[in-house]
Amino acid sequence: MAVNAGMTAKRECRFAFPLHWAAARALLVLFLLGSLPMPVASGTKTYSPKSPDEVEIFAVVLRAEVEANGWTRKDVICVSVDLDDPSKRLVAALRQRNLNVCAWSEWKKRLACNYVADLSPVAFESARSAKLHAEVDDFRDINTGDAHIATRLRSGEYRLVQSQGKWSIDAYSPSE
Repeated sequence: MAVNAGMTAKRECRFAFPLHWAAARALLVLFLLGSLPMPVASGTKTYSPKSPDEVEIFAVVLRAEVEANGWTRKDVICVSVDLDDPSKRLVAALRQRNLNVCAWSEWKKRLACNYVADLSPVAFESARSAKLHAEVDDFRDINTGDAHIATRLRSGEYRLVQSQGKWSIDAYSPSE
């Protein structure tokens, strides 16, 4: 009889045990699904230029940053405008002006850029003058895994003027 009592206990255990496993499996599936990266929202903000002058102003400032930082033609610069991705049209227009740029989101996808420039229009005071704030960071150490934060190279405000249809930098004031 002792054998039968043990067998009954095992059978009871076998029936109760799968219920616990089913609950554990369900929790495991929920955990795994919750840990998967969520798709990027389709409503990601992009910045579109409001005029051809705005594109030219961005190009002048980016050329100034390339020169000030000693970057080469091969150095890719990820660009954002007010921390939003530039529109595809804006990136294409900057590339047409011989700038090696891509959208900021490209760095997030494949570590495509050594440098990141965030451009923030401060004011378009008239048809002939504008102010733009630029923050430029070095991401090379992040790309190689040697650092977790970027190195700020420059931060400042550009004042631009238009003369005879061409935009040029009138002054640069570094941020403190």
